[in-house]
Amino acid sequence: MGKAASLAQAVRLLLEGGVRAVTHPDRERGCMISSGTTACHPDHAALAPDAAARRDAMRERIADALSSFAAKADAHRLARSLSAVMQGISVQARDGATPMELQRSLKRWFRVSKRGVHWTHEDFIAPEE
Repeated sequence: MGKAASLAQAVRLLLEGGVRAVTHPDRERGCMISSGTTACHPDHAALAPDAAARRDAMRERIADALSSFAAKADAHRLARSLSAVMQGISVQARDGATPMELQRSLKRWFRVSKRGVHWTHEDFIAPEE
């Protein structure tokens, strides 16, 4: 996000970079930090705290990157929200969503987020641009 000139641009770069990372053709789909051991067999339960700590660390890095655009508390709240979106992107990629499908989902998300609470279902079903 070092190239970002604004908070909105930083968020866009982060999420678009997330789509590229979890759909890279030379890597496994999804992200094991995002989805790993969220539900696991009891034999693997000892791994769950490590995965959770890695998710916390990822959220902290996001908050740190956003802190040049927002107050610390706001950056942490936004990082939690963006982590949730990124984890959803990861799961969708793991389940077979294409990069284009995920980019389209982000376009809808950006469109809705610009309007705040004044969105309609058309924001989600509008024809592709």
